[in-house]
Amino acid sequence: MTSSSNRLGASGSDPSGATAGPLKLTPLLAAALTTRFNRSGSSVWLRKFITTPLLAAAHNKCAYCETTLVPIQGMEVEHFNPKSLRPDLVVDWTNLLPSCGKCNGSKSNHDVAAEPIINPFDQDPRDHLALKSTWFVGITDLGKMTIDVLPLNELAGERNKLINALNEVIEPLLLDLQALSPTAPVAPLEIRRLRRKAKAILRSGTPQKDYAATSAGHLVRDDDWLECVKLLKQLHIWTAEEEALLVQVQAIALPFYTPAYRTVI
Repeated sequence: MTSSSNRLGASGSDPSGATAGPLKLTPLLAAALTTRFNRSGSSVWLRKFITTPLLAAAHNKCAYCETTLVPIQGMEVEHFNPKSLRPDLVVDWTNLLPSCGKCNGSKSNHDVAAEPIINPFDQDPRDHLALKSTWFVGITDLGKMTIDVLPLNELAGERNKLINALNEVIEPLLLDLQALSPTAPVAPLEIRRLRRKAKAILRSGTPQKDYAATSAGHLVRDDDWLECVKLLKQLHIWTAEEEALLVQVQAIALPFYTPAYRTVI
């Protein structure tokens, strides 16, 4: 789970910070759609001008578990305050999130007013969740309730596969870098090859990727990768492009939980 702070930028709404949502979702239309839902129960939120920017706001992923969503077939519009309890918010832009069917089904009619969970559009998951290997651990009451309500840890195996695949790329890169002389110039072709590998690793922990918060959390603490970064810089292979990707990784990395000390690092 990562913070999806780009909801407004993807919506086409006023960039000044208003929360009105897509320009087509006028107060008049929102009122009409809400009335229609209350009368017929129809899925009035399934409008392209709502679903398209909503999906883009979460980088085409489930806002909760970070699995890639396929428009129309794979995406469900999740009502953070459930429509069964707050029918007045069925098309309120601030109440909508893109979700996979599993997360949406698990959350169902959970009353977030009575038992709050993390809204990744409004709250930073890093303040409430930590990683224990590839498992999520709640470090606040909000985080613990989120794990109870959502099936986040059912995907721990998938996240573990991702980290293993990442390590399989990091290890040979480290060997390649260690084989280079710190005093001899590196051939341009080799520089391009090493940079290509480094950027691929970094991109795995950027917001656009599946399970990015877990990958990012791994990258900011993995000794082999940190050694790669140090050598890339020493060999003058690291550039502003890699640095910009690293900033993205650091911005979403979940902290690691250390149960022995009951602390978060």
